[in-house]
Amino acid sequence: MTYELRKEKVKELLAENEVVSKRQLEETLGVSPSTVQRDLISMEKEGILARLWGGARRVKDKSIYKRKVEEGNISGPLKVIGELAASKVRDGELIFLGPGKTTLAMAENITAKNITVITNGIPQLEALSRRNINVFLLCGFFKEYSRSVVGRQTTKMLESYRFDKAFLGVHGFGADLVPLSGDEYEYDIKNICIRNARETYVLGDHSKFNRTAMYATPEELSVYLNIITDRQPEGIGKFVQEKQGYIWRRKGK
Repeated sequence: MTYELRKEKVKELLAENEVVSKRQLEETLGVSPSTVQRDLISMEKEGILARLWGGARRVKDKSIYKRKVEEGNISGPLKVIGELAASKVRDGELIFLGPGKTTLAMAENITAKNITVITNGIPQLEALSRRNINVFLLCGFFKEYSRSVVGRQTTKMLESYRFDKAFLGVHGFGADLVPLSGDEYEYDIKNICIRNARETYVLGDHSKFNRTAMYATPEELSVYLNIITDRQPEGIGKFVQEKQGYIWRRKGK
């Protein structure tokens, strides 16, 4: 991974977290402590972050961390996850597609016919519309970081629908593989989708495992989730390889 790619990943982490530790950076970026240290020095000089003892914190100019969720340049882990997730959609199904880069990669790879997609992600809406897939955008307040709509009206609308399948991005997974959310909006949407879908898939690359966050999906809901990732997570043996990715199936409803 080049310095520029590592820098984008660090900016993404700081958009989600006020402070990140060196240990978290080492695990997420897959680099040595010395590389993390050099990167933090360089990024501080560029004004991207402020170094702390044992990590770094976000600077006041939040515009630095605006996320670029774009349709082009979908490759590597995103492509692997997107192709595997898209293969789970069957002709004629009604599905929910959450916001995020992994679900956007999935939208670009769906081949099922006569499906209807409900989403709160604007890039997902645009990608699906270009491919002539029937898509409905929920309403709500605009969340700039993920280019999605969220809020009370969004969840109210979502509660009235039932899906064949739901596909969700994720802030991270806890040590017990419980999905984590970065804020209350994301948390509420996940919980509603899990309850209202016959089958739910959570999509996250290998860097998302063994994280922490304020919002964790309740255990009684997380037991119904399937997880799709790009690489076998270390120390977890229940994942099965499919296509180029890996999937962990939990018990059905």
